[in-house]
Amino acid sequence: MYSENPNFITRLLYILLVAIARIRGHNFYSGPYSNWIQAQQKSSGYNNEYILNQAVVAQNEVLAGNAIYERDTKLFYKEQHNPHLLRALELASAVEKKVPLNIIDFGGAFGSGFFQHRKPLQNYQPFSWNVIEQKIFVDKGQQLYQNQELKFYENIEEVEAYATAQLFILSSVLQYIEQPLTLLEKIVAIGPDFIFIDRTPFITQGKSLITVQHVPAAIYKASYPSWLFSENDIMSSLSEHYLLVSSFEALDGRLRSGPFHINHRGFILARKS
Repeated sequence: MYSENPNFITRLLYILLVAIARIRGHNFYSGPYSNWIQAQQKSSGYNNEYILNQAVVAQNEVLAGNAIYERDTKLFYKEQHNPHLLRALELASAVEKKVPLNIIDFGGAFGSGFFQHRKPLQNYQPFSWNVIEQKIFVDKGQQLYQNQELKFYENIEEVEAYATAQLFILSSVLQYIEQPLTLLEKIVAIGPDFIFIDRTPFITQGKSLITVQHVPAAIYKASYPSWLFSENDIMSSLSEHYLLVSSFEALDGRLRSGPFHINHRGFILARKS
């Protein structure tokens, strides 16, 4: 009887794929939803204080020398550099501008990218790594981790000399912005020399979709709205003022989640002269 019900089979297959994703520790996605508010209503949300505390614990381990860096509260004990970010840093540092090298890291937590690349960053002295984050992260970051090279702000406009930034980093963040194209328009208007997009989920065909992302419990229990982008939507919003230097498959790679075929990708873009 059940085998003759296509809706039951579809639902059973979805449950099976979700279970596999959970076992493997992957994000999985439900939806799509017609708008951001609907996706929020279908999300459990996440405990900012809990995630903040987990991030503080992880970052303190890094500062104590017990780990090299953390990402999404997970500790890493071997030095691993992102070759694509290193290339972006090299390109940005070659721009003939006044020092220091000015980097804006939008959604950069407690400076995960900064700590991961501390050694190669010393080649670009002096530099300023400026993280834009939620207020609770900014307050704690300024209190515990801010120094001459790493600073925390709530808004882009608070960054000293933000309008002359050589590199603007968007790593695993665009998908969590309700109006990502509006943010990209703002960045284009500021006009950094290079934009570095990383760990961003794209669907293999069709238009951008609003979904709910479910985070593996091994990281922290949460679900929240997330875009799955059409690459054309992102690139067309940048192509008038920026040239594509390179594109690459990002760390999170390819995955199948329910009906969604997802490829995490990254890009380096250079401002047209």
